[in-house]
Amino acid sequence: MVVAVLLSYPASATSSVFVGPRADYLIDLPGTLTIADVTSPTGAARFTRADGVKAANYGAAHGPHAAMWLRFVVPRELATEGGSLVLTLREARVRTLDLYWPRGNGLETRAWRLGVPAETALLSTRYPTVALPEAARGETVFIRFHTPSSMRAAVWAQNASSYLTTYAAETMFFGVIFGVLLALLVYFAAGAIASRDAATGALAILTLSFVCHIMGDQAFIETYIIPGAADLSRVVSITATFAIYTTSLFYAVRALHVRESFPRAARVLEAAVVLLVILTLAAAVATALGSPLLRRFSPVIGLTTIVTVLSLVVATAMVQVRRSLVFVLCWGPALATGIARLMPDLVPQEGFNPILINLLYPAFATSLLLAGIAAANDIRARQNALTQAVAENAARIQAFAESASDSFWETDASGRITFASGPACAVAGFSIGQQVQAVLEQDGPARLKAGAALSRAPLLRGDAAGGVRHLHLSAVPIAGGGWRGIVSDVTDDVVEAERSNRQRRMAAIGQMAGGVAHEINNLLHPVINLSRRAGESFAESDERRRWLEIVRTSGLRAAEIVSALLASVRPVPGEGKRAPVGTALAVIIDEVQALVPASATLDARIGTDDGPVVPVTEVFQVVANLVTNAVHATSGGGVVRLTYAAAEGPSGKTFELAVADDGVGMDEAVLSRASEPFFTTKSLGEGTGLGLSIVHGLALSWGGELKIASVPGKGTCVTIMLPRAEPTAREGEAMDEHSRG
Repeated sequence: MVVAVLLSYPASATSSVFVGPRADYLIDLPGTLTIADVTSPTGAARFTRADGVKAANYGAAHGPHAAMWLRFVVPRELATEGGSLVLTLREARVRTLDLYWPRGNGLETRAWRLGVPAETALLSTRYPTVALPEAARGETVFIRFHTPSSMRAAVWAQNASSYLTTYAAETMFFGVIFGVLLALLVYFAAGAIASRDAATGALAILTLSFVCHIMGDQAFIETYIIPGAADLSRVVSITATFAIYTTSLFYAVRALHVRESFPRAARVLEAAVVLLVILTLAAAVATALGSPLLRRFSPVIGLTTIVTVLSLVVATAMVQVRRSLVFVLCWGPALATGIARLMPDLVPQEGFNPILINLLYPAFATSLLLAGIAAANDIRARQNALTQAVAENAARIQAFAESASDSFWETDASGRITFASGPACAVAGFSIGQQVQAVLEQDGPARLKAGAALSRAPLLRGDAAGGVRHLHLSAVPIAGGGWRGIVSDVTDDVVEAERSNRQRRMAAIGQMAGGVAHEINNLLHPVINLSRRAGESFAESDERRRWLEIVRTSGLRAAEIVSALLASVRPVPGEGKRAPVGTALAVIIDEVQALVPASATLDARIGTDDGPVVPVTEVFQVVANLVTNAVHATSGGGVVRLTYAAAEGPSGKTFELAVADDGVGMDEAVLSRASEPFFTTKSLGEGTGLGLSIVHGLALSWGGELKIASVPGKGTCVTIMLPRAEPTAREGEAMDEHSRG
């Protein structure tokens, strides 16, 4: 704004006068009138009188020979400070200017030719400049100028000091404009290449077009770059003008997101952009050939483009108020001054305002600068949105990885872990910064080889609960070295497979046990019956009768076990006799004692007859299996301790049934599998591997918990923790009856 004011109103009121509103004018379209013609009485009458308000304006592109004559009186009020005065016609497209100054009975002339400084000119300028002596004040002068562009009475009278100040200010002004525009051009071009954003690319083209327009429209090309190249300058100016129209419409469609909001209108506008591209090329060719046809339509095309852009802004405001508001704030100055610049050519009779015309340059540069700021903010917002989206996706993937059994990892070329996510990676010991080979040192099959893939290699890791986690490691080599892979926690699958195998084995056991139990049951009948008969043949006091009674009781107990075994295969109503564990132990202790060889000792201490009520037969199975295993562990010559007493547990009062020995004990590997079906350390034919498995199953069915403690060379203690329970009166009576039988 400051530069524009300097451009129009330099220094003071008396050092510079805008003569345009005072100048009479005459249009010479053929360009044949001479000074004698216009100074004759007939010619003088052809001038249109100035009204002192509006400067003469006759629009643009009136042919290759059209000229405008101006007649005015050099202002007397102009302060020349004892020097010369300067008349300037501030239309940079003027090619020739002739000034006629009547002196006495003759005429004194001054001539200005584009790119050819006259002897009377103070310096080579972009627009006509003529120096007159101080005595010319108050004299009538005639000016004839020829231009293929706008014909306007943009005449100024200044003293030498004011003229030099004004021209220097103009030069500095355009230097600043060019500096800003070139910086924006580099910024927009770099941004468009980096982001591949069409709107930013359009801003780069728009900036370049405006730079070319200024250089041609303000005669920088033919004055300073290629002196005298007026035709080239005109081609550049007209082509750049049409390119501004084209790029502005394209940019508005992209910046206002017309495609998304109004897809049908967008297709029409894109077709209009294509048409404008064609017109731009046609204007360049036509201007190079000297045809002013398209130049005459330039104001109409420009105003139509501006109206279309404003219509898009209004339509967008109904959908995206903020976007349309930002667009108006950025491009309002350019659109307003663009209208002010085009209207004098479209409606020449209304005159022109030099301030509004000159404001186009700083206004358009300001709009480009504001658009650059808005584009930077938009790009930053999109980058932030993209960064946030990437972070959200990463967090989402991280959450998926953390909740899945599969975890993911990656290493660099040196084998250093750069990414590890998920619980399985944590269990495997994968953490960022570690060497993957160092983590896998304990796992032979999981060793990685450079450039080679690995599939489902097993890893074993301990967990906080003292258990074992089963993992599978898979890896593939990646470009540039390193690996990317998955760690899968398959512990649940392994446990499920073991459970399924156990179920299948138990099913097979059940089928086999059903047949065996049936045959054993047949063999027990003569043992029970004959031992009873044989015992009755002895006197009551005979020791042999007591031995046979134990045989008979053991046979009955075996029959109950066989019945229970058959019931597990073919369930039948009834569970047999039930009693508290302590009571049941007191009843079966003699039968258990019979299982201990003479070389071993059974130390039984039953501290209470209380405990949960369970089948007596099951108590016998549990104790018999535990005692038999203990005797075997002592090689038949040690001490087996059986204890049962009330105790205090984490959940309150409990009962503990324990069988301990001082035998060979078990190591960790054997201990971890001790209760598995068919697992045994006994020699072939000495055991089935079902004893502890049966004990474990029965303890669980009672609501208890089985614990095994063992030290190699020092013995083993098997403890069953039982919940607190009181026997009912009926169960007690049943047990009494059983004991009496």
